[in-house]
Amino acid sequence: MNRRYNHLILVPFFVLVLLLAGCSRTQTPSPVPSPTSQPSPTVARPTATPTEEAAIAVEATMPPQAPQILAMRPARGEELAPEQAIEIIFDRPVDADSLTMQFEPELPGTLQVNDNTVRYLPATYQRGKRYLLQLSAASQGRSTGPLRFHIQTQGYLQVTATTPTDGASGIAIETSITVAFNRPVVPLGADADDPTLPQPLQLDPAVSGHGRWLNTSIYIFQPDQPLLGGVRYTATVTDIFDLSGSTLAEPYRFSFQTARPVVSRVAPQGLQVSPTTAITITFSQPMDPLSTEAAVRITQEKQPVAGELTWSDNGRLLVFQPQSPWKRGAQVRVAVDASARNATGSSLVKGRSHSFRIVPLPEVIATNPNDGASNVEINAPVLFR
Repeated sequence: MNRRYNHLILVPFFVLVLLLAGCSRTQTPSPVPSPTSQPSPTVARPTATPTEEAAIAVEATMPPQAPQILAMRPARGEELAPEQAIEIIFDRPVDADSLTMQFEPELPGTLQVNDNTVRYLPATYQRGKRYLLQLSAASQGRSTGPLRFHIQTQGYLQVTATTPTDGASGIAIETSITVAFNRPVVPLGADADDPTLPQPLQLDPAVSGHGRWLNTSIYIFQPDQPLLGGVRYTATVTDIFDLSGSTLAEPYRFSFQTARPVVSRVAPQGLQVSPTTAITITFSQPMDPLSTEAAVRITQEKQPVAGELTWSDNGRLLVFQPQSPWKRGAQVRVAVDASARNATGSSLVKGRSHSFRIVPLPEVIATNPNDGASNVEINAPVLFR
C-alpha cells in the first residue's frame, strides 16, 4: 500500500524537473538571409512521347499512297441508264494527266476529273450491253491499277407477257387484254384510272374501251363491248417509256383470234314437256338473224311445225313459239345447222341437234281388281293406275 503511494508522488516530481530543464536551455537565433534577386521562372514545354515521335518520323518518311476507290456509280448490280455518267470517287485527289480509262468494246464519251471524283459521260452506247472498263489512276506519283470493272448498260423496255398470248385462238369474246413490261412504267401509288397515264395499246380492228394500270408495270385494257367472234385481232404496243426514260426498241405486236359461235343450250328437255312450252336456243355470241333462222329446223313427229321466231339478249337467244300446242306424246326435234352465222359473219363451230317429248294424255294402264276378275270381295277397293 505504501509502495503504491510512493510511486504516485514521484511521477509529478519528474514531470516538474523536465519542464525546468526545457526552460533553462539557451535559444540560438537562426540567421536571416539578405534579399537577393530571384531568377525568372522557366515555363515547361510539352515534349512528344517516344511513340508520337516514332509516328511523326514514319509519316515524314512514308511514301505517298496509291488512291483507293470509295464509291462507284452505277453500283454493283445496277445498270447504266441513258444519259447517266459513270462516276468514280477516290479517297484522295487524283492526277488528271495520269488517269486512263479503256472500254471494251469501245465506248466514246467525255471525261471529267474534279479533285477526287472522276466522271465519264458516254456519248452513246449499245442497249443491254456488258462493257469491260480498265482503270488506272495516280496521286502524287503513286498509281493504282489497272482495275477491272464490268458496266452493264440498261436495255430497252420490253414486253414480257401478254394475255391473250401471241397466236392464241378460240379466245372468248368477253375478254380483256393484258400487257406486262420488264420495268416500272408508272410511279408506285399512281391512280390506276388516271387518264393522263400512258395508254400504249392499239387494236385492229379498232375496239372502244378503257385501260388501267394494275401496278407499275402491268396494263389491262377492257373493251366496252364484247369482241367480235371469229375475228383475228392484231394488238400493237407503242409510244411507251419506263420511269428511267427507256422505250421499246420497236413497236411490239401480237395477234389472237376470238372463238367462233356455238349453240350453248336448247330447252326444254325431258319426256314430260307441257304442250304449251316454247323452244329456246341460246348462242354463245350475238347471231345474224337471217342466216340463223334459215339454219333452224323444228319438227314434230318428223313434220315441220309452224310458229313464230323472236330474238332477245342482244341476238343471243332465239325463241320459237308454235302456233298450236304440241301434240300429246309427240316427239319434237330441234336442229340448228352449222351454216348459222354470228353478227360478223363467222359460222357455227358445229351444228346442234336436240329432242324432247310432250307429256301424253292420261290413260289407265292397270286396275285392281283386274279386268274380268271374279270372286271379288264386295268391300274390296277399286284402284286405277
